[in-house]
Amino acid sequence: MTGTVEDDATHALATMLAEHDDAWVGAIADAARYVPIPAGVPVRNHRLLGGRWVLDLVVAADRLRLADIYRERHARGYGSADVELVSGGRATFTVFALEARLGADVVVAVTHDGGDLAAAMATAPEVTAPRFARTLRDDRGRTIEIDDAAPKVLGIPAEELLSQRPPLDQIHPDDRGAMLETWFATLANVTDGHRCRARVLRGDGSYVWIEFTNYNRLDDPERPHIITEMLDISEQMAAHEAVAAREQLLHRLAEALPLGVLQLDPDRRVVYKNDYLGEIVGVAEAATMRELFVAVAPEDSPLLDKAFAVALDDGSDDDVVVRLLRGEAGERLVRVITKSLHAGSGEVTGVIACVSDVTEATLMGRELERRATFDALTGCHNRAAILSRLSGALAGGTRGVAAVFLDLDAFKEVNDVRGHAAGDALLQTTARVLASATRPTDVVGRLGGDEFLVVCDEVGDDETALDLAGRIATDLKAAGVAASVGVAWAAVGSVDADHLVHRADEAMYASKREGAGRPHLVG
Repeated sequence: MTGTVEDDATHALATMLAEHDDAWVGAIADAARYVPIPAGVPVRNHRLLGGRWVLDLVVAADRLRLADIYRERHARGYGSADVELVSGGRATFTVFALEARLGADVVVAVTHDGGDLAAAMATAPEVTAPRFARTLRDDRGRTIEIDDAAPKVLGIPAEELLSQRPPLDQIHPDDRGAMLETWFATLANVTDGHRCRARVLRGDGSYVWIEFTNYNRLDDPERPHIITEMLDISEQMAAHEAVAAREQLLHRLAEALPLGVLQLDPDRRVVYKNDYLGEIVGVAEAATMRELFVAVAPEDSPLLDKAFAVALDDGSDDDVVVRLLRGEAGERLVRVITKSLHAGSGEVTGVIACVSDVTEATLMGRELERRATFDALTGCHNRAAILSRLSGALAGGTRGVAAVFLDLDAFKEVNDVRGHAAGDALLQTTARVLASATRPTDVVGRLGGDEFLVVCDEVGDDETALDLAGRIATDLKAAGVAASVGVAWAAVGSVDADHLVHRADEAMYASKREGAGRPHLVG
C-alpha cells in the first residue's frame, strides 16, 4: 500500500471521528480478531466495538456487503457499507486500511434509523466462531503461514493447512475451475484483489462455503507472498439457495397455471412472464407491455393503459376485458386483472397481471343470457323477460305504459291440419310483423303458445295506446295473420305488471268475441 492511500485513510478516519461523537470504534487485526485501539486513533468519548466479529452484528443478507468493504479498503484506503443490524435499525460501517501503519485496521460504525449497536452486540453469543481468516501462500499456491482463525473457519487442522498437500484437493470438484481461474488472475495482477466462491471439504467430511479474496504481494522484497482472505459464507449461501428454491417453486407454479402471468416494473418493462401468456397474446418475446399487447384492438388500448396506470400510479387494482385481433386466430376476448406490487415502505415497485382468454366463456355467458331472456323459436323476449320489462316500465317511466295482448285466431286448427311446422312458421311470422310494427323502444314478448305481449312505455294516454295497438293489428292483417288484440293503459306507478296484463287479457277476449280483428281497449 502506498503512503498516499494510508494518508488518505488516516485523514478520512480523523474527519469521521470528529463529525460523529456518537460513533462506535473498533480495531481489527488479521481481518478477524479484535485488538485494542491503536494509540494513533483520535478516540475521545466514542463507544467501543468488541467482544465478537463485526459480521455477527448484521443480518445474514447484508454480511456479504459488509465483507465487500474489506476489498474496497485496499483500493482507496477505506470502504463503507450501509447495513441492517440484527437488533433492528441500520448502521453505516467504514473500515480504514491502517494495519500497515498502526498494526490494525480501524472500524467505525454510525447508527441511524433506530439502530442500536449495544443491543446488536447483546444478541450474539459471547463466543462466536470466527468467520474471517487469513493465510499467506507462495507463487505455487502452497500455504506458508496461517492465522489462528484459519483452522476453525476451514475445519482443517493447522498442520494439514501447512503441509505440502495441494490446496485444490480440498475444493469441491465443481468449484476447482473457478479457483484456478482466480489464482492465475492473481498471479498476473499485482494490485487488485481477485475473488471467487468455493466449497471447501472440512475435516469431518462436510463442505463449507468460503469466499476467497487474493492479493498479490509477490513483489515484497523480503518475503514474496499472496494474501488469501477467507470469509465463511455458508449461512448466506444457504439463504440464497432457499430463495432460489422458492423462486423456482413460484416459477413452476406460474408455468402450471391455466392463465398468463405478467410482472412489469414501474416503467412498464417486462420483468417476468410465463409461457402461457405468450400463447394467449400471440407474442413469444417482448421487452415492454406495449410490445406484448401489440394485438389489442385500437379502441380497447385506453382500457388496458388505464388498468396498468391505476396499478402503477395509484396503487389500485383493476379488471378489464379487451379484444385481441389475432389475425388467423380471429378476434379473442382477454381479461386482464392488475394488482400493484409494493415495497416495505409502501412505494409501488411494479405491477403483476393475470391474463386469461375469456372468449369461449364470454360467448357461453352471452348464449346463456340469451336463452334466459329470449324465446328460442321466435326470438322474442320470453315470458319472464317481458314481464320483467313491463314491471320496470311501470316503476321507472315518466308517463304511462301500454300493454298490448295478442292471441292468434285458429292457431290450434293450423297445428292440427297443417302440422306443427306450419304452426311454428306462423309464430315466427307473427314475431317478425310485431317487430316491424312497433316502435324502436317497444319490447315484444311471447307469453307462451300463441300469446304475445307488447310493452310500450312512455305512452301518454289510452287513446295513444289504442292507436299503437291498431297499427299492430293492421300490419298483422296485411301479413295474413288473424289475431285478437287487447290493450290496456296505466299511468306510471298506478298498478303492477300482473294487474295491467290481466286487463289487457280481458281486452283481448273482448276483441275475440267481437271477431272483427280490431283491437279492444279496457279503460
